[in-house]
Formats: sequence, C-alpha cells, structure tokens
Amino acid sequence: MRRPGHSVYITDATDLPSLLEPDGPLPPSVIRFTEYLGSIIAGASHSPSSEWQPLKLKCRRRPGRKPCTGLIRVRMGDDSPPEIQWDCPVCRERGIIHNWRDSEWDDSRNHWNLFEAERAYAESLFLDYDGDSEGSIRALERAFSFKPDYPPAVLSMGSVEYQRGKKEEGSRLLLSLVKFPDATPDLEELIDEAGTFLIQEKEYEDGLALYRAAVERFPDTAMFHAGRSCCAGHLNRHEEALDASRRAVELEPGNQQYVNDLGWSQVLAGRLDEALETLERAVLMNSSDQLARENLARCKTKMLEREKAP
Repeated sequence: MRRPGHSVYITDATDLPSLLEPDGPLPPSVIRFTEYLGSIIAGASHSPSSEWQPLKLKCRRRPGRKPCTGLIRVRMGDDSPPEIQWDCPVCRERGIIHNWRDSEWDDSRNHWNLFEAERAYAESLFLDYDGDSEGSIRALERAFSFKPDYPPAVLSMGSVEYQRGKKEEGSRLLLSLVKFPDATPDLEELIDEAGTFLIQEKEYEDGLALYRAAVERFPDTAMFHAGRSCCAGHLNRHEEALDASRRAVELEPGNQQYVNDLGWSQVLAGRLDEALETLERAVLMNSSDQLARENLARCKTKMLEREKAP
C-alpha cells in the first residue's frame, strides 16, 4: 500500500499474490506490479548491503506521461529482520518491503549457500595442499551440504566416494555433471576431469558410461570422443575405440595427441598397416613425442612378427 501523505510504498511481501501458484486468474496490472516488486526483492536479497546498490530495473513511473529514465536502487534497513528499502534517484519514488524472507522472490538463501559452498571448497583445497586429508574431506562435505549442485564439490565428492569404496554413489555424482545447465562455468572441463579420474582409477566401465553420455550431449567436443576411445580400448572394445578416435581426429585434425591415440587404437585392433601410416604422421607432427615414437616402434615390431609368423 501507499503511506498516506508520503510518496512511499509500504509492502508486506506476504500480501503479494503468488505468481508460481496463483489462486486464480490475476489481472495483468497486478501481475506487472507483483513482478516489479518481486524483482526488487530478488535483486536486494541476492547481494544484501546496507549501502545503496543499483539494480538493472527501470522505474515504473511515468511522470508527465513520460517514462521515468531512472533505475531502481536498493539497500537493507537496520531492523531485524531487515526491511528492503528501494527508490528511484530520478523521480524519487520509493518504498519499503517487509517480510520478504522465504518468499518466492527471496534469492538470499541460494546466494548465501553458494558463498558458503565456495568458501568451504576453498578451505578443502588448502587443507589438502597442506597434507590434512581428513580436514580437507570434512570441509568438502560441508561445501557439499551447503550446495549439493555446486559443480566443483560434486566432482570432488564423487571422487572421494570412489576412494571410500562407495562406487555406486560416486558414479551417480560424477554422471550427474553431464546434466548440469549449459551456463555452468567450465562444464566440459569438469566432465573431462571426472573421466580422467575414472581412467586413473581404472574404473573403465564407469568412465565409458560417463564419456558416452558426454558425447551424446556434446557431440562436437573432441576430448569426450578421445576419453571414450581410451576407456573402450582398455575394455578391449576395439571397434568402439576406433570409431571414437576417428571422430576425435575429425574434429581436431591438428591435435597430434589424438592422431597418436588413433594410431594406437589401430594397433590394438590389429590394423597394423593403417596404424603405421597414422603413427608416422603423429611422429612427423611432433618428433619430440616419446610416446608416439614408442607406439610407432611397437607397431613395426608387430608387423615383423606378423611377417615371420607361419
């Protein structure tokens, strides 16, 4: 409501109609005004401060029938719990919002949980670097409890569960990374880190499942095809390994490592003539790559053995 005699809106957030589950049809004007106040609550609660903070929210007023050019700014009051104070510095429309906590527009819990998760995760990394493995895991568990969908914590927690022998839970956590939103920072790198961990732990079946899911979602990401090839090769599924290696090279033909991997997949599949040509190309691309040179030597040895065979 508007306080009589003053240009101040006094709002109790519990009186605002729900836009998520409305009791019935709402007039467009009510929806627009509720969205306006809801945006103020969301912006103020996301980064709470006692200092005035600008929002990317245009003032709704039209003084003299012309749209106000001001942007709303917000701050938290001194009461406990604090009220949200807002105003337009151009037309001076202003208001106070009470009882906004736990409303459908309150973004403080998610923001705070993310902050706490990031802080606990940083502590976990520090403790691990300092050699305190138990303390590191406790901090990691705290980060995960604050925000179970914080991607770095999901990756680390999944790895820990494998090391604890809880492979089913570890697999579930690592596979869940493939379903994270596209906007997740460094998502593809996190998925590949999970796959690399599984390969290092010789969990090739789980690694293959992860990379298959990753390839399905990101078909044009070469490193996922390379990971699928590695896991399939270790499981003696040579045709799948070859198919995945070829796709990785198609996507990144200048990647010498992928060319070398294709050559080795061809060796394992018994396609030595193809492997010889591929591995010679890998060595030409980078003559200092010791692994490529070793793979080429092994290929030539196998070809000699084949010629000597009765």
